[in-house]
Amino acid sequence: MEFTAVTVGAGETCEAVARRVYRAPTRTDVIHQYNPGVCPPQRRLTAGLVLRLPRRLPPAPRPAPVAFVTAVSNNVRVQTQAAAQPRAASTNDPLFRGTRVSTEAQSSAELTFRDETQLRLYESTLVVILGDTSSRVRRTATARDTTLVNGSLRAFLGALANGPAAPVQPVIAIVGRRPPPPRRPPPRRITQVSINTAGGRAVLRDGESQLTVGEGARASTTLTVYRGTGLLRSGAQTVTVPEGFGARAEVGVRIAPVHRLPVAPAWGLPPPRVILEAVPALVGAYAPGVIPPAQQGAPAPAEWHVQVASDEAFTALERDLRAPLAVDHLAGELLPGAHFVRVSAVDAERYEGPFGAVARVAAVSTALSPTREPYRESLTLPAGVNCTLDGAAVGAGETVLDRLSLHTLRCAPEGEPEGAAEARFARAVRAPYRVSATLEAADPVTRRGRVRLRLVDQRDVAYAEAGFGAQARGGPVTADEGSAVDATSGEWVVPVRWMVGATRFSLHLTLAADDTVDTDALTLPRPPPPPVVPERFADRLSVRAEGLYANMLSEYQRNDDPSTTGTFMGNAKAITHGLAGSLRLGLDLRRPDVGARGVVFGAELFAAGVVFPRAEGAPGVASLFGAGVRLTPFNGAARPWVSAGAGVAFTGGLTRFGFDVGLGVDFRLSRAFTLGPVVRYVQVVQLDDDPARAALSEDARTLQVGMALTLRFPRAR
Repeated sequence: MEFTAVTVGAGETCEAVARRVYRAPTRTDVIHQYNPGVCPPQRRLTAGLVLRLPRRLPPAPRPAPVAFVTAVSNNVRVQTQAAAQPRAASTNDPLFRGTRVSTEAQSSAELTFRDETQLRLYESTLVVILGDTSSRVRRTATARDTTLVNGSLRAFLGALANGPAAPVQPVIAIVGRRPPPPRRPPPRRITQVSINTAGGRAVLRDGESQLTVGEGARASTTLTVYRGTGLLRSGAQTVTVPEGFGARAEVGVRIAPVHRLPVAPAWGLPPPRVILEAVPALVGAYAPGVIPPAQQGAPAPAEWHVQVASDEAFTALERDLRAPLAVDHLAGELLPGAHFVRVSAVDAERYEGPFGAVARVAAVSTALSPTREPYRESLTLPAGVNCTLDGAAVGAGETVLDRLSLHTLRCAPEGEPEGAAEARFARAVRAPYRVSATLEAADPVTRRGRVRLRLVDQRDVAYAEAGFGAQARGGPVTADEGSAVDATSGEWVVPVRWMVGATRFSLHLTLAADDTVDTDALTLPRPPPPPVVPERFADRLSVRAEGLYANMLSEYQRNDDPSTTGTFMGNAKAITHGLAGSLRLGLDLRRPDVGARGVVFGAELFAAGVVFPRAEGAPGVASLFGAGVRLTPFNGAARPWVSAGAGVAFTGGLTRFGFDVGLGVDFRLSRAFTLGPVVRYVQVVQLDDDPARAALSEDARTLQVGMALTLRFPRAR
């Protein structure tokens, strides 16, 4: 067999090529046999395409298909005359005379004949293919027409069957030659298709029409014409249906006058161009369209017909539903990918108007799927959208996200950046954390150490961020910022310092994303005991110097009125305010060990004196020499004490018995010196044997207030 190369002209179809090469427009099977995938579905071929064809026309197969299945959505079945049971339909299935094509609920199909006429079957529809649609065949064998048993179909004839028209070829002018006259385009052949129904016969001509057949013995046939014209025959009556009208026929009933169709709805709130949700939901609102002046009298809508498809031609329907007029919005879950939505109005007489503007929606599911690696989840992006993740372009398919960081996804329809939508992915929640802590290298002398930590989150994944803040609680302890030892395994160290007296503490950790976790309490090592030093006698000695203000309490000594007779026999002492001082040598009889607190008890020898200046005469002077005891309840930084002593008092030329009692607090200045306030009470006892003088005089009592400086001999360390 010899072959030749045939170049496709502008606007040619498989049928046109078969007519030009073999003068047999029905022999498109030859083109398909030697150029697989070119003809079915029947579309205009690309200009300039080179086909490989036999020089002589091969014998025609018997029988030849009259149409092909060019689109299938959901459950579509075909059954030939030779088959006992129907089978599932698929794209490019050939259809022969007598083939039955049926669609189930939420299903649709597209049938394309050799002359490019298209029939789109909607849900619950049954048709029988009895012949092709060319006018030549109809003139010779009208019984071979297609029959619509029940359901609804749409017919697309002429230019509507193949989308946009072929491009106009430019005229090339040759310099020096007159351009050839333009070719007169051949007259366009009007295409039509005849479809039989139980209630009559419909003839659909160039354009777009819909034919619906109800169920039952007197099933009605409704023809609506959206573009072009049509004929509806019932018995001997024939009605011409113009564009924008419809007609209905029933068995045994005269066809009513044509009925104007409702106008196409308008989008009150179009669906968003891009939907970014874990489960994308389509939301839109539609309203009755504005009736133009040429269509005044168009009926009002009574319900809506909503279609959602995955292709712009609506051959692959995803949703085909009727909604009451009050339900003026569409909401439902969508699969990821591109979707197309359109709505038509159905009036009270069940006539359906044309579809309104098609809304294009791109659905992107933001649901994340776990991977084998912790905190790394995958996001699947569909085709038909342009997306960026954190500003970087990402293509369709699977993209892995690090959930320990923030991410921003931005998607827009292909070629339409203004319709972009944005979604944010927050950091994954890692709390609650678990922490184990161990105190290491703790030096009780320098009071420094470090805490070794191991941090894991709720998924047992190690904490490996840049760092964290640490705060010590429960004692005078200071903690520094944590540093990583082995971040991949969650090993960290925190340096700590503590003051004298600290025994226990815990760490409060502030991690990334403001998560917090507390460690268990840790025990600090106790300082080592001081070395044992033999005690010396001098370690128990102390020297105390006191400087005090003295106030006389006795009335006899305070008397400054010489005129008083009887009471003080004219004696005017005038002793009131003075200065006192004492020097005391102490010996601790009992004292606690070095570094320990406890009671200190000892004895002391003292020498004390007081001077009372007077306006007239010599000042009053008294001195007291004696011994006593001293008690300190505890020997901390502040040391309260009490003392008592007695001895010989010399006042003027007299020798008397005297005693004193003291109370004060010593504050430690250093290991050797203490300084603090002191209050003393001193009394000199009057022992006069003369009864007359004894009645006139009394004991000299003074109250002394001042400061005391004590020197102790510290024990050697």
